[in-house]
Amino acid sequence: MSGWWYVVETIGHRSQDRTNRSGYTNLTVCPIIHVKVADKKASTIQMTWEEPKGAVTYRFQIPSEDDPGFWVSLGQQNGK
Repeated sequence: MSGWWYVVETIGHRSQDRTNRSGYTNLTVCPIIHVKVADKKASTIQMTWEEPKGAVTYRFQIPSEDDPGFWVSLGQQNGK
């Protein structure tokens, strides 16, 4: 799963983030997301969202090896 990913759509989870009733936003740029393992035990994931306006880094913890698709946010986002 580590590597470069390309965003094709975003979905606003808060009502103030939504641009229309469906919650989808049409992007005018193609952000790139870089995902990597942030620790040796592979229980922390770092995700960086990059676009022309800047980059934002998020950290997530995977609380259980039995459910690797469930990530919990660790702290605040870091970036512009």
